[in-house]
Amino acid sequence: MNITQESTGDLTAIIKIQVGVDDYIDSVNKVLKDYQRKANIPGFRPGKVPFGMVKKMYGNAVIAEEMNKLISENLTSYITDNKIEILGNPLPSKEKQEVNDFDSQEEFEFFFDIGIKPEFEVELSEKVKFDLHKIQADDKVIDKYIEDIRKRYGTSVNVEVSEINDIVMVILLNLMRMEKLKLTVSAEMHQSQLNLLKIKTFRKISSVKYQAI
Repeated sequence: MNITQESTGDLTAIIKIQVGVDDYIDSVNKVLKDYQRKANIPGFRPGKVPFGMVKKMYGNAVIAEEMNKLISENLTSYITDNKIEILGNPLPSKEKQEVNDFDSQEEFEFFFDIGIKPEFEVELSEKVKFDLHKIQADDKVIDKYIEDIRKRYGTSVNVEVSEINDIVMVILLNLMRMEKLKLTVSAEMHQSQLNLLKIKTFRKISSVKYQAI
């Protein structure tokens, strides 16, 4: 892996991360072998699914997941080790970043835009005056915070019909992976938004079911 920084302005820069196959192949194979050991696929005994089949079914998704971990850890370490004072978080570069093809590529490049904190000094003295504001919360504000806390830490119960502000548990049934993926969404989501969930998944989703909890 090779990480470099290129200045694009007085307070902006791009961090380039080059990843080779040796950087991720061991962790990918480790995850795939764990999948092979646990896979429950019709026609094969548990743990006896051919590694090639497991790799074909899960390979790209595992590479993407492990790549994400690798990039996140090394990007953070690079910024910390080089004492780069940044504003906010690194963002994928819209100008530089190209779409990576996990089917044909073994080496990848990732680009991140960063904003650098400016250096300045503030001179304070006894002549500088500041207003001290005393904030007093009224009953309406207190009630709102109490209601928010109740929603976050209250006990969930099953109901027959969902209502506005309910939490909905969505179950995505994935035929290719032959397993259920759970996702929590808002009951206010329109059917078109639920359909979007199927479009955005990496693999074909056969159905979407949801029930309020």
